Amino acid sequence: MICPKCSNNIDDDSVYCKKCGLKLKEKEIIKPKKEEIPLNELIKLKEGKPLKHVKKSNSKIAIIALIIILSISGVAFGSYKYVLYKKVDTLASNADKEFNKKNYDKSIELYNKVLSYKDDSKMKSKLSLAKIYKKNQGVYNSGLKLMNEKKYLEAIEKFNDIDKDAKDLYKDSQTKIKDCKKQYINSKLSLANSFIQNKNYDKANEHLNEIDKIDNNNSNVKDLRESINKNTTEFQKQEDNTYKAALSNNNYNKNISLTKEGAYNILKKYNLYNDMEIAKMSPLSKEFSVNDKSMYGHNCYYINGKGGNAILFVIDAVTKKIYSCEKVALNKWVLTLKN
Repeated sequence: MICPKCSNNIDDDSVYCKKCGLKLKEKEIIKPKKEEIPLNELIKLKEGKPLKHVKKSNSKIAIIALIIILSISGVAFGSYKYVLYKKVDTLASNADKEFNKKNYDKSIELYNKVLSYKDDSKMKSKLSLAKIYKKNQGVYNSGLKLMNEKKYLEAIEKFNDIDKDAKDLYKDSQTKIKDCKKQYINSKLSLANSFIQNKNYDKANEHLNEIDKIDNNNSNVKDLRESINKNTTEFQKQEDNTYKAALSNNNYNKNISLTKEGAYNILKKYNLYNDMEIAKMSPLSKEFSVNDKSMYGHNCYYINGKGGNAILFVIDAVTKKIYSCEKVALNKWVLTLKN
């Protein structure tokens, strides 16, 4: 206990203070109070500095209390970090799963959430890749739609726009480009063959020229061109011979049996009078292809649309038959008998 006069430490059962001689009464005995440790003293204690106004026994208590507080704080902080780590790890894992399922919008959302918790270069790279895939997936889908519509050249353009960074889509798009080219070439070859059989070699060559734009070394195209050249030469000889024979067997002036007024009456019959006009009458030239070869010896009326120069119909002045006229190439027309 402490002497109330001189503050000297004395035994609890003392009657007199050994220092000042004060006689002590029981009620005057003052038991030391537990000293509270100020916050600034606790901070000093943590930093290893000595405490002021605190006795050694109280210092030990303070140290123990501080250790307990710090331990509890450390455990709580550690638990928080662990929970946060698990949450971020789960978000990242889910983002990867959505990316692999090609749900790029969802994966972008999850990668952004991960980055809101921590700045991670790996997550940034994944986010960037997901955005690239999202953009290119739309282009790829447009290419597929065009391909299904048999618009092969337009589809090829779309597939060529796929970014190489979107590796899977880029690989698939290259395969689709090959498929488009193959189907486009086959369709053009089929059309060319059809025109060749109908002896429309100019149209056939037009389709072969289209193939050259995407494959200028196609063996099928080369074979068809050789066939066209051969057939054209033979066909031209036949046409020339037929034309010459028809001319020699006919007298144009005696073959005219249809007047211009009669030609207009034929146009009226087909409700063409108001929209057409007769441009001229002359022998049918060899530039006009027709099944009835005898027409080459006949005078014909050539019919234009009013206000235009294109020949739309031809009327045989001898047989009085009317033919629709289609221009298939430069200085080349095909006549089809109109029913």
